[in-house]
Amino acid sequence: GMEGGLELAKLLLMKGADPRIVRTDADGVESSPLGWAARAVVDGRAGGLELAKLLLEKRALVNVVETHKVNIDDKYEVDGEGTPLWWALHAVQCGREGGLELAKLLVEQGADVNLGGKDGEGNESSPLVLAAWADIDGKTGGQELAELLVERGAELNAAGHMPMPLYGDKNLRATDRFRATGSPL
Repeated sequence: GMEGGLELAKLLLMKGADPRIVRTDADGVESSPLGWAARAVVDGRAGGLELAKLLLEKRALVNVVETHKVNIDDKYEVDGEGTPLWWALHAVQCGREGGLELAKLLVEQGADVNLGGKDGEGNESSPLVLAAWADIDGKTGGQELAELLVERGAELNAAGHMPMPLYGDKNLRATDRFRATGSPL
């Protein structure tokens, strides 16, 4: 299973495997080790976060956009393409352990805060939009990540349906920063 895969991946990295490799399958779909680790976190699989940390230590590529389908508890399906940060924010939205830590790590390691992804229907969403919705849903880390993303230059009018009126009502500290930067709310 995937747990065995995570163990094997760690072993290969220790032995000098290239963490920056990007594989393209017959359909032209790209996948990278870091994206795989991020989706393991979304899936709630043990070891995903640990593998992601190791990959980042070894200088894995942080902005590879990948297409995948992730099933969560048989009721929530993330189908789409996005960066590891985008997948990490889905993990936060689902209340997955490790999602918040992974998202923060990716931002610290230079992930593009404006590069998100799109779902199976083609609806685009930026990391900030996902963080905003996670916050409104009361998920741990939503507000913290929204503020971090804004600090790192996330565009407020980026792709996706931003729940701004709700955001204003929540008296989110980040909204004061939005106003201070002169961005339309």
